[in-house]
Amino acid sequence: LLKTGLLTKFQDHWYPEDSFKGSGFRSIRIIEGKLDPTFKLASQSSGLPLDEILEQLPKGLTIWIDPDEVSYRIGETGQVMILY
Repeated sequence: LLKTGLLTKFQDHWYPEDSFKGSGFRSIRIIEGKLDPTFKLASQSSGLPLDEILEQLPKGLTIWIDPDEVSYRIGETGQVMILY
């Protein structure tokens, strides 16, 4: 369900020829207990309580999903790390 939501969200913002173009749009942020709407929809569709999802994710997490790379940062001043 999350995958479907992300595919829909990124549909017109995916540029394999220039992977950083649209990167800001493809970021997912979790700040002060607020979660990207895509996670909220996946939570509702799956029946998994949103609170349980938030408990498993670090506060201040930002994830960038780009063609050929997924990276993340924890906190506003944390180092960007490549996940995939």
